[in-house]
Amino acid sequence: MKTTKIQLALLIVISLFISSCGQKGWTEQEKKDFLKGCVKANKARLSEKTAQKVCECMLNKMVTKYPTMKESQKMSKAELKDMAVDCWICDAQTDRLI
Repeated sequence: MKTTKIQLALLIVISLFISSCGQKGWTEQEKKDFLKGCVKANKARLSEKTAQKVCECMLNKMVTKYPTMKESQKMSKAELKDMAVDCWICDAQTDRLI
């Protein structure tokens, strides 16, 4: 549970520090930067493949809900946590992320 909190905190930090260029919509560079930082923050605990899947899911949810990176930075910790939990698929037999 402690590791999960650390991962969520890292996701929050990443999302808050990636800046928007003032353009409408998410730029491809913002998406790439988010994925790179998210995977890097999570692959210590997850396989790179699983971290990539979780981070892509998070990015898709954020892009759908927030029209720009700058807007996404206003999301609460609770909202970010809910998004992350929705993206984590748990294998019932192993209780591990798949």
